[in-house]
Amino acid sequence: MKAHEASSPAPAATARIWAHPLVFAGAALSLSSVFLILVVMGLATFAAALQSLAGLLIDASLLVLFVVGLLCIGLGAWLYRRARRDLPVRWVVDWSLRRDRTIAAAIAALALLTVVAVVGAAHSGITYIDTTSFCADVCHDVMAPQANPHRLSSHAKVTCAECHIAPGVGGYLRAKLRGARELWHQVRGDYHRPLIAADLTAVPDPGVCSRCHDPERPYGRVPKTFPSFAGDEKNTPTPTTLQLNLGSPASGVHHHIAMKIRYFSTDGGKSIQQVVLTRPDGRRVEFAASGTPPAHGTRGVWRKMDCITCHNRTGHAVIAFERRVDEAMAAGALPAADPGLKKRLMDAAGPQDPIPSEPQYRETLRKLQEITRSDAKLSVAGSGQGTVSSLYAASVFPSMKVGSGTYPNYIGHEGCFRCHGPMGPIGAASTEPAPPTTAASVTRNPEDGTHSCVRFDTGRKQRRRKAMTRTTRPRRLSRVPAGLLTAALVAGLAGAGLAAPDLKAGKALFSKHCLACHTPDGKAKMRGAPDLSSKAVQSKISDERMTQVVLNGTPHMPGYKKLVSQADATNLIAYVRTLGK
Repeated sequence: MKAHEASSPAPAATARIWAHPLVFAGAALSLSSVFLILVVMGLATFAAALQSLAGLLIDASLLVLFVVGLLCIGLGAWLYRRARRDLPVRWVVDWSLRRDRTIAAAIAALALLTVVAVVGAAHSGITYIDTTSFCADVCHDVMAPQANPHRLSSHAKVTCAECHIAPGVGGYLRAKLRGARELWHQVRGDYHRPLIAADLTAVPDPGVCSRCHDPERPYGRVPKTFPSFAGDEKNTPTPTTLQLNLGSPASGVHHHIAMKIRYFSTDGGKSIQQVVLTRPDGRRVEFAASGTPPAHGTRGVWRKMDCITCHNRTGHAVIAFERRVDEAMAAGALPAADPGLKKRLMDAAGPQDPIPSEPQYRETLRKLQEITRSDAKLSVAGSGQGTVSSLYAASVFPSMKVGSGTYPNYIGHEGCFRCHGPMGPIGAASTEPAPPTTAASVTRNPEDGTHSCVRFDTGRKQRRRKAMTRTTRPRRLSRVPAGLLTAALVAGLAGAGLAAPDLKAGKALFSKHCLACHTPDGKAKMRGAPDLSSKAVQSKISDERMTQVVLNGTPHMPGYKKLVSQADATNLIAYVRTLGK
């Protein structure tokens, strides 16, 4: 390979270019980086430690050094040309010369190795940042309320990227840019505690569910057993079996996603203000809750009803420790034959409402580990400390202020009652087109001042907005069963000495709102609902503690403050009190 100059021999010009110290240093740095990248790629095949965050950081560092080397080569060549402007250089390859052919072949080989090394390092990095371990371990404390329950769920083998990254290059880039912003807030420490769940956009492509679940399959009525064990010496099983009418696209609960339903929400799906149903004949029927403003005059989201509308916490449900213990005992992960095991674990865990502090959390873990070390049957069952500790670590997160009642789960009655009950039809059926479905915007919850981090899409313009607020979502009392809370409200208001109650009106209210979980005489017919006909049950609950919970709702029961006035509550109280006599 030769370089011809106006007044000097080509070889001399060539020697001076590569002899420039900056060019030489850049070439040495780049080639060394390429060699080390290839070595790391080879070792990663056998060393699991390099298939982790450490490997990602090593690859990224070597790529940075490689780029720095290229910049040094370019800068050195520019400095050389700046000093020799009067000597233009023209590179010519003489293929008849063996020396030129050798140099050209060497450069081509180095270029090929460089491409292999850079592409391999980039591929390794991109593959790792799409894994669940990256999402969970890099942001350990922040993402623990999402990652720990995911490890124990039936979706544990489904990676974060499969659900939370939209298809296509655009979706991938948006997800990574969003992750970079979240990482910046983590470094600064100005993120919400607890994190605000973006319910409507948590899964950008709801069709991801149909990759494994067949929406066209007729499920019919499916029995589901909820395991439960008493806290006695025998760990007496007290399971509850329900018949779930899952149905099919033509009937049952899953009929909702087959129908053309759009709904309007101002708080990321926590509540629904308006529903539009388009019938097969094209008629459009609108439903709205009484007292809510028209959707067109309110900032919020129109969205098509899909799987995520109800299954909003799939794979990330923060379940109470007691329920996790029940499920582990039913599955054999914890020995149900171990006398008094349930009671000992629950006594060690203590109350979890309000959410324990960090010292209380560490002390509870210590007690649970002590129980597992001293109980031989736990080791025989193959459980050990890991199982019990992981169950508790997936239920309480004091650093993030997350407990089992922090995030609403719409798979139960709370999700159904967002539409069924408070809504009524608006006018006559119409043939006008339904409002366009939008993704979402950053919307403010007027009740607690928090924001839902979601996107807004008008069909013509997409933009990302972000709102940071230092307020936290109020904690919700989820440990008390729904019916027991109702009983507490009844007891509290009945003892307030209000006007003479109307038992007939109270009975009508009970029949309207309470028969979904209780029989007409107050007995429980749903899991978690207590026997309201028992006077002992009604006398256990503090009036002050339960009144707010009943009015605002819990993950197990909807709030009734929009449906029941103070006078109606008084009548309902009096009637329920008669059931416990």
